[in-house]
Amino acid sequence: MRAILLAALLFALVLAVPVAGCTAAWISFQDYQPSPNICRADEVHRTDCVHLDRYAPAVTGVAR
Repeated sequence: MRAILLAALLFALVLAVPVAGCTAAWISFQDYQPSPNICRADEVHRTDCVHLDRYAPAVTGVAR
């Protein structure tokens, strides 16, 4: 009986850690808004945003 109680307690602890992490992420990112300057896949006709080329190499450094 004691082993079952210990296993249930361990299971609850293992389950509580990711639940706490997801809750913290949900609370901290409630006001997140995506960048308006990046075109999404469904916004191919916008002209006021940057169209990203997924296959181009990443630019390193900062142009000044």
